[in-house]
Amino acid sequence: MSRLHKSVIAHLGIFLLLILLEQSSNTDLGISTIFFNADTGQFILENTLGYQLHDYTKLFMLVVGFGFVMLSALFLTQRIQPDPFIIKKVHFVSFVAIITPLIIHTIRDYSAAYCPNDLILFNGQHLYIKLFDIIPSQFTNGRCWPSAHASAFFWLLAIPLAFIQNDRLKVGVYIGVFIIAFVLSGVQILRGEHFLTHILWTGFIVSFIISSMYLVIFQKESIGFRLNHFSKKN
Repeated sequence: MSRLHKSVIAHLGIFLLLILLEQSSNTDLGISTIFFNADTGQFILENTLGYQLHDYTKLFMLVVGFGFVMLSALFLTQRIQPDPFIIKKVHFVSFVAIITPLIIHTIRDYSAAYCPNDLILFNGQHLYIKLFDIIPSQFTNGRCWPSAHASAFFWLLAIPLAFIQNDRLKVGVYIGVFIIAFVLSGVQILRGEHFLTHILWTGFIVSFIISSMYLVIFQKESIGFRLNHFSKKN
């Protein structure tokens, strides 16, 4: 089975699981309820610490992403010329660091779902809407799905894809980076700013975009190399 087939099957399976998790259960509400203090009417990290965890981790990721973009720009000036394949990998990661947050932000701006702390259930003013629910008339967009904050972390998935050669190690590190990105994004659940599935959907969308781009850019090159190598032998 090719990498393309494996990637398509894996993402299709995750897509179906996410739909089942969101539409067929109340997991989101159940988890958010755990972190909501009914006495104070606030989520447990709806405070200064929560803001700091949100702002500083996101700022750090912006600096990392900016570093890749600057390195990519430096390569374009031809002042530094490493191996062309390394340059291509840096360009790939830099592009992903820019494009995936933009895509997630665009999707979010058209979504109907509200954040937990906007809901009547959690002292807010709006109804709880799942992804595929019928939206009531004159319902204003909540603009909370998927998690834009999480996109600041999930673009890191491009790094193991681009720079690790061993397929088994690549998959292991990819999963590890996904878990780290999820944990860093999870502060939003504790702040009442997102549901669990909002973050998971961001991870899925970004992973699908990155994997598709990687297969188109690098797998195509790998196939071309093998065909050239085969033709030289014959």
